[in-house]
Amino acid sequence: MTTGRRPLGPSPWPGSRHEDRHRWQLDRSRDLAEAASILRLMAGELVAAHRAGWWLVEPMRNGHLLAQRASRRTRRDADPPAPDTTPVPPPGLPPWRLRVVDDPPAAGEPVLRLGTAETMGTPVIRRDGDGWAQTSGPGLSPEVVGALGPRLDDVDLRDLSWAVVPARVGPLHDLVADGSGLRVHSVRDGVLVRTMEVLPVQHAADGAASLPVAAAAYGRVADIADAMAAAGGRLSGVDDGLILVGYDR
Repeated sequence: MTTGRRPLGPSPWPGSRHEDRHRWQLDRSRDLAEAASILRLMAGELVAAHRAGWWLVEPMRNGHLLAQRASRRTRRDADPPAPDTTPVPPPGLPPWRLRVVDDPPAAGEPVLRLGTAETMGTPVIRRDGDGWAQTSGPGLSPEVVGALGPRLDDVDLRDLSWAVVPARVGPLHDLVADGSGLRVHSVRDGVLVRTMEVLPVQHAADGAASLPVAAAAYGRVADIADAMAAAGGRLSGVDDGLILVGYDR
């Protein structure tokens, strides 16, 4: 005789309470492809847990996961609601992000010198009254100009020139001050480019209030890692929940 009860999927975790910290799992990665594979395994584990009846006790923060499921007795005697298996989007990100770099150069460190032939291929902006204006370099796209405006309201441009540098992957730009030390940037063929990107895996799922959303967040980071590899990135290292990606060219 069948009861018509829906069986839960197999659980990746024992017991009725599970706690973990997502920060060390990428330490054994040898390249970006392996890092992306591990991220997708993490996402798959969270989806499997959801289908086995687990839920997050609190939104994820700094890679901290705290989940629970009904007790064995409850699972035996009751038929819990079927977990929703519909694909969900990851936590939202700002559509366009800006990072300000104004670092005093260390001894022997390369220094950005804008307004020279060496940097002629780099878009440069400067304060202009109460606003700002582009002073040299290739013209910025209307999309970047529109996005820069509101974000620059909170930046003290002082009486400096600033280089506008896009990330290799994603809607993020750096604003690098003239005279700043070059640690994660380099001038190549007249253009200031990023030589290092950081993927913050430890914070990738911040704000996720359900296991499927957290899984989608890790899947998104895996997709970004693949895109960085396609753009010429290589794994430079993994440090405390951060994937460091370097670009040789």
